[in-house]
Amino acid sequence: MWKTYLYHLQEQAPHPKPIQCKHPVPNRPKQYGLEFHGFISRQDVETLMADSEDGSYLVRESQNPPNSYTLAIKFNFEIKYYKLYYDQLNSLHYVGEKRFDLIEDLVHDGLISFYLESKASDYIALMACDSNCYQESPYAQYKTQLLNRHQRQHQTFHQIENKDSSLNSAIRQCARSHDLNYLTATPPNQSHHLSNQRHSTTELLTSIKSSSFSRNHPTPPHLQQHSSAMTSSLTSSIGQTISSNNKTSSSTSQQSNPLFFDRILIMQSEKQHNFKLHSFKGPHWCDYCANFMWGLVSQGVKCLDCGFEAHKRCSEKVPQDCVPQMKYIKSIFGVDLTTLIKAGSGSSSNSIIPIVVDKCIYEIETRSKALDTDGLYRIPGFNDVVEEIKYQFEKDSDTIDLSYQRYPDIHAIACVLKLYLRQLPIPLITFDVHTQLLEHMQQQSSIPLSSRIQTLKQILRKLPPAHFHTLKLLCEHLLKVSQHSNKNQMSIDNLAIVFTPTIMRSENPDPLIALKNSKCEQRLLELLIEYCHDLFIP
Repeated sequence: MWKTYLYHLQEQAPHPKPIQCKHPVPNRPKQYGLEFHGFISRQDVETLMADSEDGSYLVRESQNPPNSYTLAIKFNFEIKYYKLYYDQLNSLHYVGEKRFDLIEDLVHDGLISFYLESKASDYIALMACDSNCYQESPYAQYKTQLLNRHQRQHQTFHQIENKDSSLNSAIRQCARSHDLNYLTATPPNQSHHLSNQRHSTTELLTSIKSSSFSRNHPTPPHLQQHSSAMTSSLTSSIGQTISSNNKTSSSTSQQSNPLFFDRILIMQSEKQHNFKLHSFKGPHWCDYCANFMWGLVSQGVKCLDCGFEAHKRCSEKVPQDCVPQMKYIKSIFGVDLTTLIKAGSGSSSNSIIPIVVDKCIYEIETRSKALDTDGLYRIPGFNDVVEEIKYQFEKDSDTIDLSYQRYPDIHAIACVLKLYLRQLPIPLITFDVHTQLLEHMQQQSSIPLSSRIQTLKQILRKLPPAHFHTLKLLCEHLLKVSQHSNKNQMSIDNLAIVFTPTIMRSENPDPLIALKNSKCEQRLLELLIEYCHDLFIP
C-alpha cells in the first residue's frame, strides 16, 4: 500500500559537509560555528568550494544589505546562494517558512529537496493526480468502515425493535382472540433505548404467566385443564402472529427511529479538515497519495481533529470528510459542534446532542422544582462553581454528577449550559443561516404566520445536522421553562433576551450592526421557542 520510492531517494540524498574556516574570525555570531567565514566575496566562496563534494556548505557575512548572512550550498556541481535568517527569540535558523534548531539540519533538508526534485520531479507533480489513490487509502477505508458500523447498528436496532413490537402486538391479538382481556398490558414506552423495550416485553410475557387476575382469583380445579390448553394455543398463535407482523411492520418501522438515522447523517455531513503544518518524527507517509513525506521538519500537514497526515499539496485535494477522534480533541468547550459530535466520547459516542447540553438540560428538567426557580437562566451562578462544573465536564463528561447533593445551585448548571453555547466557535445558528433568517424576519410583517413558519422551517433545515438537533432540543427545553413563567418569571420573550446573543451572532463584529439586529433576533428566537414543535418536525 505505502509507496517507498521517495523514501529510498531521500536515503540516497547527499549529506551536509561544512567547509570550516581555518583562521580566526572576529565578531563571529554566536549562532554559527566554524562554517562561518566572515566577510568574503562570491569569488572567494567559489574558490573554497571548487573541489568540494555535493552537500558542502558555508556561511558568509554579506553587505547587501549590511549585517546580513548568506548560505552557500553545493549541489550537482552548482553553488546555490540563500539569504540566511536567525530567530533570536526562539533560536531557530531559516531561509523560508521552515525553522531548524541547527544550521546542519537546514542544509540537510535542503539537500533532500534538491535531490528529489532532480530525480523525481515528474513523479512528484503527478503523485496526487490519481483519482483512485485516496479511495484506496487507509483513512478512506476507515471512514467507510465507521459509517458501515453505524448503519449496522441502525439495522440491528430495527430488527430488535420489530421483534419487540411484533411480540407485543401478537400477545394482544391473541389475548383478544381468546377473550383474555385481563392479559393485556401497557404498551412499552416508545424509546430509543433498547433496554427499555426489552424490559417492557419481559413484563408483558410475565403478565401471561402470572397475571393479576390469576393471583387474585385462583383457577378452579375443573378449569385448570382448560386454562392449560388455552395457554398452549396462545403460545402457538403468538409465533404465527409475530411472523405475519414482521412482514407488514418492517417497512414502516424503518422510519420509526430517527436517532441512528440522524447519527448517520451527522457522520456523512461535510467537515473540513483542520490542517496545520507539522514536523513528523521518523518516516511518515501521506494518507492521501500514500507516498513518503520527505524532509526533516515540516514535512507536511496534520489535521488537529482527526490526525489525517498529508503533503501540503495533497491536503488541498482532500475531501471535506474529516472524522474527528476524541484523542486529538483536547477540550469539550470551545470546540466546533460538528467536530465534537462526530468524534463522540464514551457513552455519548452515538449521541446527536453534545453531552454538556444533554446533561444540563436533563438535570434542570428532572430536578424537583428546578423549572420553578425564580430567574432561571437570568440569574448567574457562582463563578467558582461554574468553573468547577466546566472542569468536571472536561475531566470526565460521562461520569459527572450534577445532582442536587453535589451542586444544589441550579443557576450554576444553567450558566454552564449558556457558557458552552457561547463558546462555540461557530454559533449554534450558523452565520449563513443566521443571515437568511434575519433577511426573512426583516420582511414586511403582513406575511401570514403560517407562511412565515413554513419559510423559517425550510431555512432551519440548512443547518448542519448537529446544530439542527441541538437547537431543536434547546428550543423545546426553553418552551418548558416558559410554561413555568408564573413561578420562574421567565417568559418566552425574557428567555429570548437572555439566549439571543448566546446562540446567534453576525460575522460582522461591528457593535452598531449587532445593536440594529438585536430586536429582530429576539423576535426570531421567540418564534423558534413558541413554535418549536412545528419548526423542527421532519
